[in-house]
Amino acid sequence: TIYYAQRMGIESPLPMVPSLALGTGDVTLMELTAAYTAFANRGTTSMPRLFTRVEDSSGETIFLNHERHTKAITEATAYMMSSMLSDVISGGTGTGVRHDGFRLPAAGKTGTTDDYADAWFIGYTPRVVTGVWFGLDTPAPIMTRGFGGTVAAPAWARFMKAATRGAGPDWYEMPSDVEKVAICRLSGARATPSCQHHYVPVALPVPATGVAAVGYVAPAAGLPPSEPSVYDELFAVGTISAELCPMHTPSPAYGGFVGSTLEASTTLTVDAAARRVVLEQVVGSDGVSRLVVKKKH
Repeated sequence: TIYYAQRMGIESPLPMVPSLALGTGDVTLMELTAAYTAFANRGTTSMPRLFTRVEDSSGETIFLNHERHTKAITEATAYMMSSMLSDVISGGTGTGVRHDGFRLPAAGKTGTTDDYADAWFIGYTPRVVTGVWFGLDTPAPIMTRGFGGTVAAPAWARFMKAATRGAGPDWYEMPSDVEKVAICRLSGARATPSCQHHYVPVALPVPATGVAAVGYVAPAAGLPPSEPSVYDELFAVGTISAELCPMHTPSPAYGGFVGSTLEASTTLTVDAAARRVVLEQVVGSDGVSRLVVKKKH
């Protein structure tokens, strides 16, 4: 963490502790904003400049303040970070940006310290990176429930609406060394066609097994749909296993049986004689052992 922070321009001393990733090190607003240029600029940082040149009274340039760039992370990493940080604005703690009328594609991250002493929002489009901080010279609560998303994000949005006026909805093209993979939400592995459903995962009562049983039931009429059972995730090419979802692929123990949906209720009837439904113990990506409902495919 410290290695990459320094490559991205952080010069403040950082504590070598696991919680550093949560923000336990103090940095300046300029440092953090400059670090985000690595995400916005496809992996290359752009160091801030207060001025670009100095001219004398006759208009002759007597000093040039050249741009300084450093390749800090790969383009693939920058693209995946931009994808994740765009989710903060579209459906996370940074949705205040949209509520305040900023409509261009963007990515960013909120930040709130203990006792609401600091409220942050660092965000960017492919052309502009902007950081906003609210706080006091001597740390103290700035306001009740002064979250970064409710204090700093709206200020960022108002500035960015003016700074990007007339700009088009540009966004990044996916690099060739990044792939989009469909993932089963239940197992965390590559999805199969059998992973697609519109049902809610529930625990099923299976006595004397010592493991949890998982099945699906249809949501009650009138309720909003559950989270999609399959979602797309980005990976650097070659970094995700080719193994398919173990919960929705043919069972080696029961040929032809795959994980499926239960369309009625949480009550499971196992018809062992007809071999229509079986339970198979599967260890998911989270390390939890479950009994998975498998029906004849």
